[in-house]
Amino acid sequence: MTITEGISDFSLDKVYGGLMIFSGLATAFAALMMLFGWAVPVAIALMLIAATVTIVVAWFKPDEIERWLDKALHFGSNNKGAFTHLSLQTAELEKLRRQ
Repeated sequence: MTITEGISDFSLDKVYGGLMIFSGLATAFAALMMLFGWAVPVAIALMLIAATVTIVVAWFKPDEIERWLDKALHFGSNNKGAFTHLSLQTAELEKLRRQ
C-alpha cells in the first residue's frame, strides 16, 4: 500500500513519494527476511526504521487542496492533469470548501 501511494503521489512531491516507496520496499524486504528466517534481529530493526519513516513522512502527505492547486488552469504545474474548463475548476473548489 505504501508503495502504490508513493508512486501515485511521486509527481506531486518527489521527496514524499520516494520515501514512501522506500519505506514500502524496506517493509516488504524485512517481511521476507522474517518469513525465511534470515537475520531476524536485522529484519525487526529494518521494520522499525521503515515504520518510523512512514509515520514521519505521512505528515507531509499532499492533501486535497494541494491536488487542486496542481490541477489549476493558470498557476498549477499540472503534474496530475489539469482542469479542462474554469467552471470545472470552480466546481471542484466549491466541493472542497463544503468538506
